[in-house]
Amino acid sequence: MNQTTYIPRLVDNEITRQLSAMGALLIEGPKWCGKTRSSLEFSHSAFYTMDNQELAKILPDEVLRGDTPRLIDEWQLEPVLWDRARRLIDTRELPGQFIFTGSSTPEKEQPVHSGVGRFALVRMHPMSLYESKESDGTISLSTLFEEKTIKMHQSPYSLSHILWALVRGGWPASLSLEKKAAALLAGNYVKLMQKREFPTSRKGAPLDRAKLTLFIRALARVSAQTANLSTIIADVRERAGTLARDTAENYLNGLHNVFFAIDQPAWNVSLRAKVILRQTPKRHLADPSLAAAALSATPEKLRHDFRTLGHLFESLCFRDVSIYAQSMEGELSFYKDSSNFEVDQIINLADGRWAAIEVKLGDDQLDDAAVKLKELLNRVDTRHIGAPAFLAILYAGQYAYTREDGVHVIPITCLRP
Repeated sequence: MNQTTYIPRLVDNEITRQLSAMGALLIEGPKWCGKTRSSLEFSHSAFYTMDNQELAKILPDEVLRGDTPRLIDEWQLEPVLWDRARRLIDTRELPGQFIFTGSSTPEKEQPVHSGVGRFALVRMHPMSLYESKESDGTISLSTLFEEKTIKMHQSPYSLSHILWALVRGGWPASLSLEKKAAALLAGNYVKLMQKREFPTSRKGAPLDRAKLTLFIRALARVSAQTANLSTIIADVRERAGTLARDTAENYLNGLHNVFFAIDQPAWNVSLRAKVILRQTPKRHLADPSLAAAALSATPEKLRHDFRTLGHLFESLCFRDVSIYAQSMEGELSFYKDSSNFEVDQIINLADGRWAAIEVKLGDDQLDDAAVKLKELLNRVDTRHIGAPAFLAILYAGQYAYTREDGVHVIPITCLRP
């Protein structure tokens, strides 16, 4: 089904592995992140639900007929396809029958079978810097779980390039465009979400597009920060006067439903100190470029606003490390306790190994970050969870090395899975 030159994605290995074992695969993620294009690389036939929704509704069995694996794109528009596919999987008793893609979850009023035992779920993100060829991949995240030191290395990418990559985003369609054109994609994405793509209220309440715009900007302002819904509501009320809590909940749920907003969960870990873990998640948009676009933040503006740049850079690192950890069958969270002590990223692998990462912009912040990482070991019960495989600082600088205290310093433009 190859139609254009395909840019390999890290999720490809997961797709191959799951298709060999399961009857069907569901690939979820935000629009434009490459779900359909990657699925076509593994499919032998395809049906695009958006192009012929009426046919899918009237003749779902015919829609599912075709060479396998058969791609069913944007299946959630006609949820009946899910249950019909499940029955075919049971009848055929063969792996790799279908690839379903979805850029939103179906309405709760349209229940479907869970798909347990038939469907595997794969989450897809916009491209990481390694996938877009903007990380040289010298430092392997998986290797860091095995080795104690890394060799000195200089990244070929400067802060200027990171700023451009952040504002442009990890959208596959942007890579072949001229800079001015590529810079428009994220802004148009945000505008479409505000004007057309946001799901209307399931309760039938009218949608206030102006307040939704303010709500998205408020979310962008708390990128990479722990912010409860009340904090976001207060930001909108400063600018709009009123915003009911149930309306705000509808906005937040809707943005999660279309994978526009994403939460970084808090780490649930055994503690040594007498403190309580915070559970409020860190807020991110699906790609840092969306937050930059919502805030009208250009590379030039970010150079003069280090606070905003710091948060958006952390979101970029969250996107990339999430993708890398997923390819290693790991999970990414963060640590924050009741004393407001925080560590930006915690990677947990399925075999119990873990690592801690702090995200910083420049060299002048490295010493403080290293002290914080060491302090974390005094707060968690390493007798119960074991010592970390490594401690590292991800930053926007150019030199990778291991400090004398054992903490790795890694440019984000050097990292790969």
